[in-house]
Amino acid sequence: MSDLPLGFGIVAKSTQDCRKLDPDAVVVLRRADIG
Repeated sequence: MSDLPLGFGIVAKSTQDCRKLDPDAVVVLRRADIG
């Protein structure tokens, strides 16, 4: 898997929350999924 961006998203967590999350947690919501 490469590091190419596939689209735009919205950050759902703050920076402090992101540091405490599990490696497989959802942080960015894809714009296509939420309208």
